[in-house]
Amino acid sequence: MERHSRELQTHRHPLASDTRRWLEFLIRQDVTRVDPTLDAHFAYVQVLAKYWLRVDRHLEQEDIPRYAFFPNTQLQPASPVVYRVAPALRFHPATEILLRYLNPRMEVVRVGLAESWRSGLSAVLHQ
Repeated sequence: MERHSRELQTHRHPLASDTRRWLEFLIRQDVTRVDPTLDAHFAYVQVLAKYWLRVDRHLEQEDIPRYAFFPNTQLQPASPVVYRVAPALRFHPATEILLRYLNPRMEVVRVGLAESWRSGLSAVLHQ
């Protein structure tokens, strides 16, 4: 318990260098702060593009309804939307290069947050 408390204090400290976990936690609390059209039931954290390729294949083969993978949910055959969220002034320059390796059918939305994100998420950029 003490170790967990120290770790939490380290990551939640305003000057912490590794703020990824804290930011992810805040986004998961309410994904609509990133995009008001998002539904938390269908928002996944750091899903790999390869996973989507598998789901896409199962959709094509009509396995999803046959095996009731997502009961009471009608899946759309549309490609997923990937959100890259970071403080607006802190996107890594290599991000654009890395995005070239994703499947071109996947839509990627870059969401820049106000630098004051620690006290409340506010999106200031949608690309």
